[in-house]
Amino acid sequence: MGILAVESIDTVRARFLALSGSRAPGLTAACAMEPDELALHQQQEWEAALADARAVSPWHAARLAGLPSDAPPASVPTMTRRDLAARFDHIVGTPGAGARWAEALVRAGDGPVVTDGGRLVVAADRRTPGGDLTAWSLPDVVGLHLAVLRWLLRGPTGGVAPRRTAAVGAASRGLSAALVRLAGGTVVPADRDPAAIADRLNGIQPDLLAASAALVAPLARQADAGRLTLRPRALVAAGPLAPGARRAALAAWGIEPVEVYAEAACGVVATGCGWAGGLHVNEDLVLVEALDPAGRPVAGGERAARVLVTPLGGGHALPLLRYELGATAVLWPGPCPCGSGFRRLGEIRSR
Repeated sequence: MGILAVESIDTVRARFLALSGSRAPGLTAACAMEPDELALHQQQEWEAALADARAVSPWHAARLAGLPSDAPPASVPTMTRRDLAARFDHIVGTPGAGARWAEALVRAGDGPVVTDGGRLVVAADRRTPGGDLTAWSLPDVVGLHLAVLRWLLRGPTGGVAPRRTAAVGAASRGLSAALVRLAGGTVVPADRDPAAIADRLNGIQPDLLAASAALVAPLARQADAGRLTLRPRALVAAGPLAPGARRAALAAWGIEPVEVYAEAACGVVATGCGWAGGLHVNEDLVLVEALDPAGRPVAGGERAARVLVTPLGGGHALPLLRYELGATAVLWPGPCPCGSGFRRLGEIRSR
């Protein structure tokens, strides 16, 4: 069984980059989908997600019994983080990649990258009992990468892919770190002394700087003090930025930070475009339901009490259907000046 053969990130980087390169133009163009085209795409990909979940997951097969192949989302039961933790072995779609096997890999290595006949699976993000455990196929991981990169290509980087990437604060064993390394970037641990972080970044001179939201303001202060001499073309912040951090970044580097909202189980849900407020839901890749307390869709400008996510299409290492994010968010009203019709979320708050 190839699933037990662990490969290094260096070994699989070529496959990752090749697939990223082939998919990038299509996914970048998809941001400008017309409403009718997007609706048809989502319906087809939703039905594919339903079919795949039934086929590969005993847990999903049992809960979907009796539902038609084109069952609307509202008729499908929701699932929670607790369901995922308790039933991981019966949900994961890769035979043999159960919780005990995945946890052993995480303990044994630094961000394990695993192959199943050429299909990549990253099992990461669980450090302590009760933490998150995730599994990803190679197309999954490429999709996560492009769910951020394509918005940079449409806006901040002017269509030119970054040549040097540095990420500050990505956990060394986590999926974020694996993504950065697969894309050829450098991970700079956030537990270093601020001066050591500045020295490392000065040596890299990244044109794409990524950091957890909490680190953006401290990095900007290092720049203002003259200790961090970078001229990045794009800045990606993982998580919601406080207004003061956004102003600090603009003052330090003269660029609008692009925020990313991601969740350990389902990946990148929404990404900023660098043009205006709010984060665009990656609607061609995930179905996001923004609902009121009674389960009804909210209108633009209203706060959703519940946000559900379904990764669209089949072939996911970990199929999820109507996964509860445990967050509230405001559905941003009106069109975005960037030209994309994908809905935007703002003021995202964990419950």
